[in-house]
Parts: sequence; C-alpha cells; structure tokens
Amino acid sequence: MKYRFILITALLAAFSTMLKAQESNLKDYTNNRFEVIVGCGIAPIAAYYDTGIGAEHWYEGPKSVQEMYDRCYDATYSPTYSVELAYHLKKRWDICANLGYSTASIDRFDPFTNQKLKHEDMFTLDAQLGLRRYHVIKNSFRMYSQVTVGININNNHDYFDLLLKYKDSKIPEKLGFQITGLGLAFGKNLFGSFEIGWGTEYIILGILPGMKAGIGYRF
Repeated sequence: MKYRFILITALLAAFSTMLKAQESNLKDYTNNRFEVIVGCGIAPIAAYYDTGIGAEHWYEGPKSVQEMYDRCYDATYSPTYSVELAYHLKKRWDICANLGYSTASIDRFDPFTNQKLKHEDMFTLDAQLGLRRYHVIKNSFRMYSQVTVGININNNHDYFDLLLKYKDSKIPEKLGFQITGLGLAFGKNLFGSFEIGWGTEYIILGILPGMKAGIGYRF
C-alpha cells in the first residue's frame, strides 16, 4: 500500500509538471495579442435555404399555382467574403469577431412560357461575436474550434421570405451563427488558415459542413 501511494504521488507530480511546462510554453503566444484573417467561405446561408435538406430526394413539386410562380427562378450565389479579428484572452482562449458578406443573382421566369419576368440582386451581411479555443499551439501551427453568434441582414426580404416559406427552415432569418469544428493555421506572424464548419458564412448542403480558407496576420 505504501509503495502504491508513492507511485501514485510520483505520477501525479510528473503529470502536474508536464501541464505546467505546457502552460508556460503558451505564454509565448501572448506576444501577439491580435490577429486579423481575410477569408472566403463556400456557399452562404441563403444557398442552404434555397436547397434545404433532402430537397432533391423527396420534393413533390408545387402545391399551388402561386408556389409554381414563386419557385420558378434561377439563382447564382457568391462565396462569403469575411474579415475576422481575434484578441487573445489567456492561454488557450481567444475572443473573436467576424463580418461576412455574400451576394445572390436571381432571375425569375414564367413557369409556362419560360419568359424572363424580372431580375433581382440580393446580399446578406452578418456580424458575429464569439470564442475560440486552441487544442494545439505550436511555433508555426495551431488547431482550434470556434463558435460565434450574431445578426444576419439581407436587402431582399421578398426573396428571402419565399425561401423560408417553402423550405420550412427552423433557423431564424436574422440569426447569424458559425460553428467551426476544426480550424487550422499554418505560419507565424503571416499565416494561412483553413476551417471546416457549418453556419451563416459557409455551408454546403443540409447538415454537411462547409469550408473557408484565408490569409491572416498576427500583431
């Protein structure tokens, strides 16, 4: 029993020393309190509202003539262009804010004659605030997860309202959010970044995650 107690004490002491050493290495990170990232994400939230989950598999067609007219259009979406600012709080935590912008070009047609009826342009703008936690911090490599929430604004409410009406989305129209499951940064002061996540700024379809790539600078 005595030797077991000594062994456990020694292991705890070694583990504590390792943690302290790891935390002390993180102090070097505080030399750069700020970082800014300019990035581009694949498919904004409007593309999710337009396509939805499983739309290609169990969509049964319009249920009224009005819906037939409302849904007869072509839409082309831009990527989401974003600027993100992060401030280092302590050790593994950052507070971060981001601003995202994307556009859509919509052409509406007569469902019977295929005649073009009108052209519309839409943009979405979101502003979010949240937290980032680093899982790995090395000299030229960092791995993290991040969650931000905020507000989403669009200039074409008629188009956006129709998307929400016919797709039965559970996501509020004005909610901006981004869940970054995996973020990678390569480099020191000047670095490249790559993220995989789901939300307002980048998404693919349904529950599938989207991606964002960018270039950042720490100072």
